[in-house]
Amino acid sequence: MEASFDLKLTDQDWDRKISAWRCLTLKIPEVEINSIYAGDNRLSANDYGIDRGLWVIRWKGKTQQPKEIQLLGTLSQKSTRAGKKFSWNKTTITVFGIASIMLILIGQW
Repeated sequence: MEASFDLKLTDQDWDRKISAWRCLTLKIPEVEINSIYAGDNRLSANDYGIDRGLWVIRWKGKTQQPKEIQLLGTLSQKSTRAGKKFSWNKTTITVFGIASIMLILIGQW
């Protein structure tokens, strides 16, 4: 199961030293960027590069970078922490339930 999201990056996210937008969302391994828009125009993959190691989106276009871009992406829900937490809580409740039943049975001996 996946969840969709959109994220705007602006001049405040732009790092002039490396000619790229900082995007901390790229830290999340389950995130997939599907498309990037500047205004109403979908950018060609030739206009940008995604560097997951540095968490940046580099501008490679022939014109000056847009002042704002919008990322459309997905987050894989099957491996999110929320899913793992639910699974862990369910296991914990089951173990404590069995232990409680065993203590009741042992107490009746």
